[in-house]
Amino acid sequence: MSNMSKEAFCRYFKQVSNYTFIEFLNRYRISQSKRLLMSGKSVSDSCYQSGFESLSYFNRTFKKVANENPRDFRKRFL
Repeated sequence: MSNMSKEAFCRYFKQVSNYTFIEFLNRYRISQSKRLLMSGKSVSDSCYQSGFESLSYFNRTFKKVANENPRDFRKRFL
C-alpha cells in the first residue's frame, strides 16, 4: 500500500512520530481501553475489546503507559 517494506515503514514511522509502530499501537489500544473502563466495562472485557490478546500483557502495558493498573483506573472513574 505504501510501497515500503515492513522495516522501511517502521523506520519512517519512528522518524515521524518518535514512537515505534508497536508503541503507538499500544498507546492507541490503551486509550480505547480507558474509554471502555470509564463506560463500566470490566478489565478483561476492555482488554480483549481493545485488541489485546493477553490479559497479563495488557496489565503490564497499561501500567507502563498510564502509570497505574487498570483496576485502580476503573475504581477511580466509577
